[in-house]
Amino acid sequence: MFFFYYKENEKIGPSIADYTLIYNILTKKQFKKPESALNKTNTLKTIFPCPKISLRFYVFIIGVIVTFIKYANTIIVFFPLIFLKTPLMPKNIPNFLRTLLLLCGICSYFSASATHLAGSDFTYIFIDSSGGTYHYRVTLNLYEDCLGGDPVAITQDNPAYFAVYGSSYTPVHVDSVNFTSSVAVPTTSMGPCGTGGVALCLLKKTFVKDYYLPASSTGYTVVYQRCCKNYALTNVADPGSYGSTYYCTIPPIGTAHYNNSAVFTTYPPLVLGLHSAFVIDHSATDADGDSLSYAICTAYDGASSGDIKPWPPTHPPYSPVAYVSPLTSANPMSCSVALSIDPVTGVLSGTPNVLGRYLIAICCHEWRGGVMINTTRREFEFSVQPLSAFIYHPFAGNDTIIYVGDTVQFSASHGSSYLWSPGTYLTSTTTFDPVGHFPDPGVFPYVLLETSDSGCIGYDTVIVTVLEESEMVVPNGFTPNGDGRNDVLKPVPVKNCTLVNFKVYNRKGELLYTATSPNDGWDGTYRGVKQEIGTYFFEVFYLDNYGKLRSKTGSATLVR
Repeated sequence: MFFFYYKENEKIGPSIADYTLIYNILTKKQFKKPESALNKTNTLKTIFPCPKISLRFYVFIIGVIVTFIKYANTIIVFFPLIFLKTPLMPKNIPNFLRTLLLLCGICSYFSASATHLAGSDFTYIFIDSSGGTYHYRVTLNLYEDCLGGDPVAITQDNPAYFAVYGSSYTPVHVDSVNFTSSVAVPTTSMGPCGTGGVALCLLKKTFVKDYYLPASSTGYTVVYQRCCKNYALTNVADPGSYGSTYYCTIPPIGTAHYNNSAVFTTYPPLVLGLHSAFVIDHSATDADGDSLSYAICTAYDGASSGDIKPWPPTHPPYSPVAYVSPLTSANPMSCSVALSIDPVTGVLSGTPNVLGRYLIAICCHEWRGGVMINTTRREFEFSVQPLSAFIYHPFAGNDTIIYVGDTVQFSASHGSSYLWSPGTYLTSTTTFDPVGHFPDPGVFPYVLLETSDSGCIGYDTVIVTVLEESEMVVPNGFTPNGDGRNDVLKPVPVKNCTLVNFKVYNRKGELLYTATSPNDGWDGTYRGVKQEIGTYFFEVFYLDNYGKLRSKTGSATLVR
């Protein structure tokens, strides 16, 4: 337990030493009395500036604030109760609030350093040169864990701080760069049954900055540093306390007059299956046509919980991460068939045999004239999951709505075997593409049980809704005698259809009447002359209840 003391009736504001004490207590670095408490000849004081506030109340408020802000990282800070009672006086409220703001600021600082980094790639392109100045555009793709990472820390990744170093430890440029896009990375998998059931979320934030750099005989390093790594990493020691250094290098003018860095073609899958062999194309392209080679390499530490976003980012060289033994930078993942990359093709392969989340770094080396001129590094994470976590999701097709008498062509996703149930109205229950004929209205659900080529079994459901066809009904006769009953011939909409056009013809095919309003009808005359008793022909166009244009023809008898 720790105690705070104060001098009665004296307002004392917190000093720098007091701030330090608060920080040490909250980070559990110090749980002893302040030095002033050891001097029994002096009246003891508290670091809190409100002498009339119950310290029990102080402790309660601190606990609430810290617990609330740290909840996202499942860190709960407990403060022992202190049984000193003094009343809260109105005149002390401003000082009390000032102290609370101080605590909020400290807690916000802790939250910003929360773990969330999941990798990056840092590249550049050459734009042009003029008068010995070279124009480069650098792009940082920063990957963030949006499921287990702290949302406050993810928000505070923007802006990013870039520094450009030349031959000295003094940066040539230091910039604050806002992201240009933020997109979700698809959850892809090398597991035998897809990614269903595996909860992952990865965001890619892209930061772009143009630099105009004078020709240099030593080249340049563009660097970004941030804390902290993903706390769930299995192969890195204490990942939640250390950040990362991501950088790209522009070669000296004597090595390459200009250069475009290599760019990796695709992002690797996020999920691997335990004891399941994988082969991944992790190759890159190079705009300059340089020869490329590939290697598994080390990731680098940078920033820390004490300096979460260095300004400026520090100069090279950088410290490699500490891997958990027996893993190393060259062997960063537990595998029964060792993780390896083909140095020529960039094909990454292995068979993981221990569950976990692994930080992997791949280097692509650029060669020009037999000389290695640059290296592009990418960091990413593999999540190794048990095969029971993977769920196969076949696709039976989209739900559909048809009319009585229509047919449906079913089409399942590719598999090795199929079983549709029930078999009502289907031409087959064991093919991927049965045809359904529906003579009756109703709602018909079908379940597809499918087995994949790798033996995974899953199911999907598709629903066919069959409607009675909406139509326009035209009477087969009418009596235009002025008695107010059945005096006109007109179409009657059934099941919510809409009239487009109604036409009446005589036996010779002459048009006698046309209307577009359902309220109008033919009264048996043509240009004011009553027509003879007999048979007349009609044609009606209408929209059904789903907006489809339909037509109907028939005849009606005029009777007087």
